[in-house]
Amino acid sequence: PMAAKPSAKLLKRVDALISQLSAAGPRRQKGWEAIDHLTRTDLGTAQLLFSENSLIDAHLAIIFNPSSAKDDVTKALEVLSHFSKHSHWVRLGPHTLLQILELPAFVALCENLQGSFEFDELLLAIQNLSVSDNNKTILGIPRLVSFLLKFLYEKTATPRCVELAASALLELTFRAEVKAILKDPTLGVLDTVRGIMDNATGAAKYNATQLMWALQDRAEGPATQGLKAQHIMFSYSWAHQAIVVKIARALQREGFPVWIDVDQMKGSTAEAMAEAVEQAAAVVICLSTAYRESANCRLEAEYALKLRKPLVFLQLQKEFLPSGWLGMMLGSRMYYEFVDETPAVLARNIAQLRKELAAHVSASAARPKSPQPEATIIAVAPASSVSPSGLVLLDMTVDDMAAFCVEHQVPEAADAIRKSGLDGRALCQLLRCHDFTSLPFAVQLQDRLALPSLGAVLRLLFELHNAFSTSAR
Repeated sequence: PMAAKPSAKLLKRVDALISQLSAAGPRRQKGWEAIDHLTRTDLGTAQLLFSENSLIDAHLAIIFNPSSAKDDVTKALEVLSHFSKHSHWVRLGPHTLLQILELPAFVALCENLQGSFEFDELLLAIQNLSVSDNNKTILGIPRLVSFLLKFLYEKTATPRCVELAASALLELTFRAEVKAILKDPTLGVLDTVRGIMDNATGAAKYNATQLMWALQDRAEGPATQGLKAQHIMFSYSWAHQAIVVKIARALQREGFPVWIDVDQMKGSTAEAMAEAVEQAAAVVICLSTAYRESANCRLEAEYALKLRKPLVFLQLQKEFLPSGWLGMMLGSRMYYEFVDETPAVLARNIAQLRKELAAHVSASAARPKSPQPEATIIAVAPASSVSPSGLVLLDMTVDDMAAFCVEHQVPEAADAIRKSGLDGRALCQLLRCHDFTSLPFAVQLQDRLALPSLGAVLRLLFELHNAFSTSAR
């Protein structure tokens, strides 16, 4: 929903407050008192007034006016911390934020993290600004690093502040200079982060764990070459989890050993991800804006590059052009496009991907460990029938059935199956009631699916037989 806009009456109040704050002495004091009163009695109106950038700018003018009294600068900073969203702080840009951090009034406010200044939105702005590599160059200075570390050191910092400070530091560790500062043993950063990992919960614990991974020196490429390559690892942003899981499941049904965090994440997140990269036969990098802007994704991708793992790139976002660190990593390499999730297109793209991945895993790893023996077709296929690729008939969705048709060269049946809603469970019921091998059943299925030819039905039944036939017990 769109935010409410101040009425003409409220805009007059904004102008009146700006006029008072622009003055000096008693008149400005009346402006502070009016804001305090409004905050206590009508917080909603106060928030609406501060949605106007002009009122925010009036406070900034006081902050950056060399002739402003320290008490006025302190008050302006406190008010901004109460009403400024992170977007207001971001609007100032990295240079201005650094100037604020240098102000004596701000330094004094930082002495008490549970005092009158609310740090959450400012920290969120710093974290957001730190995503840009250009801003990393500006923000990655000792003064800002010291400011962020304060929230890790101080036990009075709120969990939200710890979470945001750790996240911002994680972004800045991609600057070698910042990493060197944080690894200075005299600062005790590693011990502090370990303490947060042991005692914190939720996002604060997670971000501290990722920060520790970034700061620790794991083995270089040659030292990990003795590790057995066991799987294909998917590195992706959770924003695209649904499509990535679809691709991973399809490869698993083909017998590929796949590592994806929704299945194998146990214990320490950072340790699990590091080991997943180290033991990967290849790493699949899933390209998107969210991936490029994620420090966690960047850690995985750069670690895979450091270990010289084969990288396979998938484009998940339409018209996305990798830039920055991700653009440099992709270079002139080809990528597979997975923007269209139409079952037929998805099945075709997975088939192309499968060919490349097969080159990175051993022949034994790329096929099922216990293939079903060849057998004569029986009249009723059990609902638990499993194909040699590990596909369970009962669990197949309508989209799975359509993809099966395309993949097994019966594309004309795919649309018919989607229209009829025939999934694995429905097919099992049909097979319980009919002779799977009889021509009348084939004719009846052709009629139900409205297929143009009997040959398409016979080819579909043949492929289903090959995939799901079982030995009589």
